[in-house]
Amino acid sequence: MKSSPNKAKVKKPMPIYLIILLAIAGIIAVYLIITNSTQVLESLGWSNHSGMLKIVESPWTGWSLKQPDDTIEYIPVESEKAISLGGLGDFDSYSLYIGEANDNSIEMNQLGLYLAQGAARSQGIDLNSGCSSENDFTLQRGETVELSTCSMDAGITWYITYVR
Repeated sequence: MKSSPNKAKVKKPMPIYLIILLAIAGIIAVYLIITNSTQVLESLGWSNHSGMLKIVESPWTGWSLKQPDDTIEYIPVESEKAISLGGLGDFDSYSLYIGEANDNSIEMNQLGLYLAQGAARSQGIDLNSGCSSENDFTLQRGETVELSTCSMDAGITWYITYVR
């Protein structure tokens, strides 16, 4: 008697122990996500504060055609916090102070850099005024301000945006 070549192949069901193991792994994963969601959100910078500051540090030099690369950093917004800017090579470091912060705006203070906000961002740096004064300003959500070193041959401009 010959066997027929058209015999249907029967798939074996997944073993029950594998099904149970996958179910347990899924339950553990969901539990860890739920219980550690605060830590996960903190690591992403999205929890007990109003949002994030996107800080683009853009060094420049008048001594060469090739300009240094920009760096981008995201910092959680926390009221009454100081953020350090600068400290590259020959440049001093500056402090940017966050005062009150909410979901719509941040009150900030800075000393020693030139502030350009709103329409002033397209006007360049005025080295005669504004370079040594204290800058109290409010940054609205989605708005970008520029803080620049007061120099003509090389410096850094920081583009600071309040993002979520």
